[in-house]
Amino acid sequence: MAGHPDYNRLLTMTIEKIIPRVEDQIFGSKPFLFALTNFGNVETLDGGTTIEQPLMYAELRNQGSYSGADTFLTEEDEGHTRAVFEWKQYYAMLVLKNIDLAKNSGPSAVLRIVDQELRRAELSISEELDRIFLSDGTGNGGKDFTGIKKIVSDTIPYGGIDPTVGGNEWWRSKVTTSFGDLEDFTAYRSLYLDTSEGNDFITNFFTTQDIYAKTDELFEDRQRFEDPTMADQGFITISYHGVPITFDRNIDEGTLYGLNMKYLHLYKLGNTWFRQSDWKEPINQDIRMKKILLYGELACSNRKRQGVITGITIPAA
Repeated sequence: MAGHPDYNRLLTMTIEKIIPRVEDQIFGSKPFLFALTNFGNVETLDGGTTIEQPLMYAELRNQGSYSGADTFLTEEDEGHTRAVFEWKQYYAMLVLKNIDLAKNSGPSAVLRIVDQELRRAELSISEELDRIFLSDGTGNGGKDFTGIKKIVSDTIPYGGIDPTVGGNEWWRSKVTTSFGDLEDFTAYRSLYLDTSEGNDFITNFFTTQDIYAKTDELFEDRQRFEDPTMADQGFITISYHGVPITFDRNIDEGTLYGLNMKYLHLYKLGNTWFRQSDWKEPINQDIRMKKILLYGELACSNRKRQGVITGITIPAA
Protein backbone atom coordinates (compact mmCIF):
# COMPACT_ATOMS: atom_id res chain seq x y z
CA MET A 1 0.00 0.00 0.00
CA ALA A 2 1.19 3.51 -0.79
CA GLY A 3 2.41 5.87 1.91
CA HIS A 4 4.17 3.74 4.48
CA PRO A 5 5.61 0.20 4.30
CA ASP A 6 4.73 -0.58 7.93
CA TYR A 7 1.05 0.42 7.90
CA ASN A 8 -0.19 -3.10 8.60
CA ARG A 9 2.10 -3.46 11.61
CA LEU A 10 1.26 0.06 12.79
CA LEU A 11 -2.49 -0.46 12.48
CA THR A 12 -2.38 -3.87 14.16
CA MET A 13 -0.32 -2.63 17.12
CA THR A 14 -2.59 0.38 17.54
CA ILE A 15 -5.79 -1.66 17.52
CA GLU A 16 -4.40 -4.27 19.93
CA LYS A 17 -3.46 -1.50 22.33
CA ILE A 18 -6.78 0.32 22.12
CA ILE A 19 -9.31 -2.56 22.00
CA PRO A 20 -9.18 -3.23 25.80
CA ARG A 21 -9.97 0.45 26.31
CA VAL A 22 -12.83 0.16 23.83
CA GLU A 23 -14.42 -2.67 25.84
CA ASP A 24 -14.07 -0.71 29.08
CA GLN A 25 -15.58 2.38 27.46
CA ILE A 26 -18.50 0.43 26.01
CA PHE A 27 -19.39 -1.26 29.30
CA GLY A 28 -18.96 1.99 31.19
CA SER A 29 -21.11 4.14 28.93
CA LYS A 30 -24.63 2.91 29.75
CA PRO A 31 -26.18 2.37 33.19
CA PHE A 32 -27.22 -1.23 32.59
CA LEU A 33 -23.97 -2.26 30.91
CA PHE A 34 -21.99 -0.70 33.74
CA ALA A 35 -24.14 -2.36 36.41
CA LEU A 36 -23.78 -5.71 34.67
CA THR A 37 -20.00 -5.63 35.00
CA ASN A 38 -19.88 -4.02 38.45
CA PHE A 39 -22.85 -5.49 40.33
CA GLY A 40 -23.30 -8.66 38.27
CA ASN A 41 -21.08 -11.57 37.35
CA VAL A 42 -18.77 -11.68 34.34
CA GLU A 43 -17.13 -15.01 33.65
CA THR A 44 -15.10 -16.52 30.83
CA LEU A 45 -15.80 -20.19 30.05
CA ASP A 46 -13.23 -22.29 28.24
CA GLY A 47 -15.79 -24.01 26.02
CA GLY A 48 -18.92 -26.13 25.92
CA THR A 49 -21.63 -26.61 23.32
CA THR A 50 -24.06 -24.82 25.66
CA ILE A 51 -23.97 -22.85 28.91
CA GLU A 52 -25.26 -24.88 31.86
CA GLN A 53 -26.24 -22.62 34.73
CA PRO A 54 -26.69 -24.39 38.11
CA LEU A 55 -29.85 -23.34 39.93
CA MET A 56 -30.84 -23.85 43.54
CA TYR A 57 -34.56 -23.51 44.14
CA ALA A 58 -35.45 -25.44 47.31
CA GLU A 59 -34.23 -25.91 50.84
CA LEU A 60 -32.26 -29.00 51.80
CA ARG A 61 -34.82 -31.74 52.39
CA ASN A 62 -32.63 -34.10 54.41
CA GLN A 63 -32.31 -32.18 57.63
CA GLY A 64 -34.04 -31.77 60.99
CA SER A 65 -33.84 -32.34 64.68
CA TYR A 66 -33.20 -35.83 66.07
CA SER A 67 -32.70 -37.71 69.28
CA GLY A 68 -30.30 -40.49 70.17
CA ALA A 69 -30.05 -43.11 67.40
CA ASP A 70 -32.83 -41.74 65.17
CA THR A 71 -32.46 -42.55 61.47
CA PHE A 72 -31.54 -39.60 59.29
CA LEU A 73 -33.39 -38.83 56.06
CA THR A 74 -31.33 -39.77 53.01
CA GLU A 75 -33.85 -39.34 50.21
CA GLU A 76 -32.72 -38.06 46.85
CA ASP A 77 -32.79 -34.28 47.08
CA GLU A 78 -34.17 -32.59 43.95
CA GLY A 79 -33.75 -29.03 45.16
CA HIS A 80 -31.39 -28.10 42.36
CA THR A 81 -31.41 -28.20 38.59
CA ARG A 82 -29.78 -26.50 35.62
CA ALA A 83 -30.86 -23.95 33.08
CA VAL A 84 -29.33 -24.37 29.62
CA PHE A 85 -28.49 -21.44 27.36
CA GLU A 86 -27.16 -21.28 23.81
CA TRP A 87 -24.08 -19.26 22.88
CA LYS A 88 -24.80 -16.11 20.86
CA GLN A 89 -22.54 -14.24 18.42
CA TYR A 90 -22.07 -10.54 17.67
CA TYR A 91 -19.78 -8.71 15.27
CA ALA A 92 -18.63 -5.20 14.45
CA MET A 93 -16.62 -4.17 11.39
CA LEU A 94 -13.88 -1.56 11.32
CA VAL A 95 -13.45 -0.15 7.82
CA LEU A 96 -10.63 2.15 6.67
CA LYS A 97 -10.36 3.62 3.18
CA ASN A 98 -6.90 3.15 1.71
CA ILE A 99 -7.07 6.57 0.07
CA ASP A 100 -7.47 8.19 3.50
CA LEU A 101 -4.44 6.33 4.82
CA ALA A 102 -2.40 7.27 1.75
CA LYS A 103 -3.30 10.96 2.09
CA ASN A 104 -2.18 10.90 5.72
CA SER A 105 1.27 9.44 5.29
CA GLY A 106 2.66 10.19 8.75
CA PRO A 107 2.20 7.55 11.48
CA SER A 108 0.57 10.05 13.86
CA ALA A 109 -1.97 11.02 11.21
CA VAL A 110 -2.79 7.36 10.58
CA LEU A 111 -3.25 6.76 14.28
CA ARG A 112 -5.72 9.63 14.45
CA ILE A 113 -7.79 8.02 11.68
CA VAL A 114 -7.78 4.69 13.52
CA ASP A 115 -8.66 6.35 16.81
CA GLN A 116 -11.59 8.17 15.22
CA GLU A 117 -12.90 4.92 13.76
CA LEU A 118 -12.60 3.20 17.12
CA ARG A 119 -14.41 6.01 18.90
CA ARG A 120 -17.22 5.73 16.37
CA ALA A 121 -17.29 1.97 17.00
CA GLU A 122 -17.46 2.55 20.78
CA LEU A 123 -20.58 4.69 20.47
CA SER A 124 -22.26 2.36 18.01
CA ILE A 125 -21.50 -0.91 19.83
CA SER A 126 -22.45 0.45 23.26
CA GLU A 127 -25.82 1.67 21.97
CA GLU A 128 -26.55 -1.61 20.18
CA LEU A 129 -25.49 -3.90 23.05
CA ASP A 130 -27.48 -1.81 25.51
CA ARG A 131 -30.55 -2.05 23.28
CA ILE A 132 -30.13 -5.81 22.89
CA PHE A 133 -29.55 -6.54 26.59
CA LEU A 134 -32.66 -4.52 27.49
CA SER A 135 -34.76 -6.31 24.85
CA ASP A 136 -36.04 -9.91 24.73
CA GLY A 137 -33.51 -11.69 22.50
CA THR A 138 -35.92 -12.23 19.61
CA GLY A 139 -34.22 -9.63 17.39
CA ASN A 140 -32.61 -10.72 14.11
CA GLY A 141 -34.53 -13.99 14.11
CA GLY A 142 -33.57 -14.84 17.68
CA LYS A 143 -29.84 -14.38 17.09
CA ASP A 144 -29.53 -11.47 19.55
CA PHE A 145 -28.16 -11.95 23.05
CA THR A 146 -30.94 -12.70 25.52
CA GLY A 147 -32.22 -9.55 27.21
CA ILE A 148 -33.94 -8.44 30.38
CA LYS A 149 -37.43 -8.40 28.82
CA LYS A 150 -37.22 -12.19 28.50
CA ILE A 151 -35.37 -12.87 31.74
CA VAL A 152 -37.73 -10.84 33.96
CA SER A 153 -40.99 -12.66 33.30
CA ASP A 154 -43.49 -14.94 35.00
CA THR A 155 -44.72 -16.63 31.81
CA ILE A 156 -41.88 -16.90 29.26
CA PRO A 157 -39.96 -20.23 29.19
CA TYR A 158 -36.28 -19.56 29.74
CA GLY A 159 -33.22 -21.77 29.98
CA GLY A 160 -35.36 -24.79 29.13
CA ILE A 161 -37.67 -24.27 32.12
CA ASP A 162 -41.33 -23.22 31.78
CA PRO A 163 -42.39 -21.05 34.75
CA THR A 164 -46.10 -21.67 34.08
CA VAL A 165 -45.81 -25.39 34.83
CA GLY A 166 -46.91 -26.41 38.30
CA GLY A 167 -43.96 -26.71 40.66
CA ASN A 168 -41.91 -24.14 38.73
CA GLU A 169 -43.17 -21.11 40.62
CA TRP A 170 -39.61 -20.52 41.82
CA TRP A 171 -38.68 -19.63 38.21
CA ARG A 172 -41.12 -16.71 38.02
CA SER A 173 -40.14 -13.06 38.34
CA LYS A 174 -42.30 -10.58 40.20
CA VAL A 175 -44.39 -8.95 37.45
CA THR A 176 -46.99 -6.20 37.90
CA THR A 177 -48.86 -4.77 34.91
CA SER A 178 -51.19 -1.78 34.41
CA PHE A 179 -49.82 0.00 37.46
CA GLY A 180 -51.31 3.45 36.82
CA ASP A 181 -50.17 6.87 38.04
CA LEU A 182 -46.84 7.22 39.84
CA GLU A 183 -47.89 9.39 42.77
CA ASP A 184 -45.59 8.07 45.50
CA PHE A 185 -42.96 5.38 46.14
CA THR A 186 -45.37 2.42 46.09
CA ALA A 187 -43.86 0.95 42.91
CA TYR A 188 -40.33 1.07 44.29
CA ARG A 189 -41.41 -0.26 47.67
CA SER A 190 -43.27 -3.24 46.22
CA LEU A 191 -40.38 -4.22 43.93
CA TYR A 192 -37.89 -3.83 46.75
CA LEU A 193 -39.86 -5.98 49.18
CA ASP A 194 -41.40 -8.55 46.83
CA THR A 195 -38.07 -9.55 45.29
CA SER A 196 -36.12 -9.68 48.54
CA GLU A 197 -35.46 -12.41 51.07
CA GLY A 198 -33.63 -11.93 54.35
CA ASN A 199 -30.61 -9.76 53.61
CA ASP A 200 -30.74 -10.44 49.87
CA PHE A 201 -32.12 -7.30 48.21
CA ILE A 202 -32.23 -5.99 44.67
CA THR A 203 -29.13 -4.03 43.67
CA ASN A 204 -30.45 -1.68 40.96
CA PHE A 205 -33.57 0.06 39.68
CA PHE A 206 -33.74 0.89 35.96
CA THR A 207 -36.51 2.97 34.41
CA THR A 208 -37.34 5.55 31.76
CA GLN A 209 -36.39 9.21 31.68
CA ASP A 210 -40.00 10.30 32.35
CA ILE A 211 -40.39 8.04 35.38
CA TYR A 212 -36.98 9.10 36.66
CA ALA A 213 -37.96 12.77 36.34
CA LYS A 214 -41.16 12.15 38.31
CA THR A 215 -39.22 10.20 40.93
CA ASP A 216 -36.76 13.09 41.20
CA GLU A 217 -39.73 15.37 41.84
CA LEU A 218 -41.02 13.05 44.58
CA PHE A 219 -37.65 13.26 46.30
CA GLU A 220 -37.60 17.08 46.37
CA ASP A 221 -38.76 17.33 49.98
CA ARG A 222 -36.76 14.35 51.19
CA GLN A 223 -33.15 13.71 51.95
CA ARG A 224 -31.47 12.54 48.74
CA PHE A 225 -28.57 10.18 48.31
CA GLU A 226 -26.56 9.17 45.26
CA ASP A 227 -24.99 5.79 44.72
CA PRO A 228 -21.22 6.46 44.80
CA THR A 229 -20.33 3.63 42.40
CA MET A 230 -22.73 4.82 39.70
CA ALA A 231 -22.02 8.50 40.40
CA ASP A 232 -18.26 8.01 40.06
CA GLN A 233 -18.92 6.70 36.56
CA GLY A 234 -20.84 9.86 35.73
CA PHE A 235 -24.40 8.51 35.95
CA ILE A 236 -27.13 10.57 37.57
CA THR A 237 -28.75 8.50 40.31
CA ILE A 238 -31.22 8.67 43.16
CA SER A 239 -30.93 6.12 45.95
CA TYR A 240 -33.97 4.34 47.37
CA HIS A 241 -33.11 2.27 50.47
CA GLY A 242 -29.53 2.24 49.22
CA VAL A 243 -30.50 0.99 45.74
CA PRO A 244 -29.52 3.29 42.84
CA ILE A 245 -32.25 4.41 40.44
CA THR A 246 -31.07 5.24 36.93
CA PHE A 247 -32.79 5.77 33.58
CA ASP A 248 -32.04 4.34 30.16
CA ARG A 249 -33.65 5.37 26.88
CA ASN A 250 -33.75 1.75 25.70
CA ILE A 251 -36.27 0.79 28.40
CA ASP A 252 -39.90 0.60 27.26
CA GLU A 253 -42.23 3.45 28.17
CA GLY A 254 -43.94 3.06 31.55
CA THR A 255 -41.52 0.40 32.80
CA LEU A 256 -39.60 0.08 36.07
CA TYR A 257 -37.20 -2.82 36.69
CA GLY A 258 -35.92 -3.92 40.07
CA LEU A 259 -32.95 -6.22 39.44
CA ASN A 260 -30.69 -8.24 41.67
CA MET A 261 -27.59 -8.16 39.49
CA LYS A 262 -25.87 -10.81 41.62
CA TYR A 263 -27.92 -13.39 39.74
CA LEU A 264 -27.22 -12.02 36.27
CA HIS A 265 -24.23 -13.56 34.50
CA LEU A 266 -22.45 -12.34 31.40
CA TYR A 267 -20.66 -15.37 30.00
CA LYS A 268 -17.82 -15.01 27.51
CA LEU A 269 -16.65 -17.91 25.36
CA GLY A 270 -12.88 -18.39 25.59
CA ASN A 271 -10.86 -15.61 24.00
CA THR A 272 -13.61 -14.76 21.51
CA TRP A 273 -14.84 -11.69 23.31
CA PHE A 274 -13.73 -8.58 21.45
CA ARG A 275 -11.45 -10.83 19.42
CA GLN A 276 -9.93 -9.12 16.40
CA SER A 277 -9.33 -10.57 12.98
CA ASP A 278 -6.38 -9.55 10.80
CA TRP A 279 -6.80 -6.62 8.45
CA LYS A 280 -8.27 -7.83 5.15
CA GLU A 281 -8.56 -6.14 1.76
CA PRO A 282 -11.48 -7.33 -0.40
CA ILE A 283 -10.68 -7.85 -4.05
CA ASN A 284 -13.48 -5.57 -5.23
CA GLN A 285 -12.98 -2.57 -2.91
CA ASP A 286 -10.08 -0.26 -2.08
CA ILE A 287 -10.52 -0.59 1.67
CA ARG A 288 -9.21 -2.65 4.54
CA MET A 289 -11.44 -4.24 7.16
CA LYS A 290 -11.11 -5.79 10.59
CA LYS A 291 -13.74 -7.85 12.37
CA ILE A 292 -14.39 -7.61 16.10
CA LEU A 293 -16.21 -10.71 17.35
CA LEU A 294 -18.07 -11.45 20.58
CA TYR A 295 -19.22 -14.94 21.55
CA GLY A 296 -21.23 -14.98 24.76
CA GLU A 297 -24.63 -14.81 26.43
CA LEU A 298 -26.51 -13.11 29.24
CA ALA A 299 -27.93 -15.62 31.72
CA CYS A 300 -29.84 -15.56 34.99
CA SER A 301 -29.56 -17.98 37.91
CA ASN A 302 -32.49 -16.65 39.97
CA ARG A 303 -35.52 -15.17 38.22
CA LYS A 304 -37.42 -14.90 41.49
CA ARG A 305 -35.09 -12.12 42.64
CA GLN A 306 -35.93 -9.99 39.59
CA GLY A 307 -39.01 -7.79 39.15
CA VAL A 308 -40.72 -5.43 36.75
CA ILE A 309 -43.67 -3.06 36.84
CA THR A 310 -45.24 -1.92 33.57
CA GLY A 311 -48.05 0.46 32.69
CA ILE A 312 -46.73 3.25 34.90
CA THR A 313 -48.16 6.62 33.91
CA ILE A 314 -47.16 10.13 34.91
CA PRO A 315 -50.06 12.08 36.44
CA ALA A 316 -50.84 15.45 34.96
CA ALA A 317 -49.41 18.40 36.87
